[in-house]
Amino acid sequence: WSDWTDCSVTCGVGFRSHERKCNSPVPKNGGKPCNDSGRLETIDCIKPSCKVDGGWGRWSDWTDCSVTCGVGFRSHERKCNSPVPKNGGKPCNDSGRLETIDCIKPSCKVDGGWGRWSDWTDC
Repeated sequence: WSDWTDCSVTCGVGFRSHERKCNSPVPKNGGKPCNDSGRLETIDCIKPSCKVDGGWGRWSDWTDCSVTCGVGFRSHERKCNSPVPKNGGKPCNDSGRLETIDCIKPSCKVDGGWGRWSDWTDC
C-alpha cells in the first residue's frame, strides 16, 4: 500500500485514501490481473469544524414615525443570522445593524395661553 494521502479538506469531514499495485506477484503467462476494485481504499477524516462568518439577514419593516407632529425619525434593523457566525467565524459589523431616517409630520398645534396681567389702570 502507498502512504495515506492528506485529508481532502482543512475543516469539516473529508476523506483520505491510499492505493496498491498489482505486483505481488505481477500477473504472468496469461495470469489474470488483480481486480481493480481492490486497488484503492478510502476512509473518512474529520477536521475541526469550519469557521462560518456571520451574514446580515433581511431588514425588518420600518417603524412608525417617532412623533405625531414635527420632525422625528423612523428606523429598521436586521440581525446577523444569515448565516449565524459559528466555530470562531467573524460576527457582522454592528454598524450595519440599524438604519434611521428622518420623518416630517405637520407642525405641532400650539394652543393659546394667557399672558401676564397688565398693570392696573387708574380709577
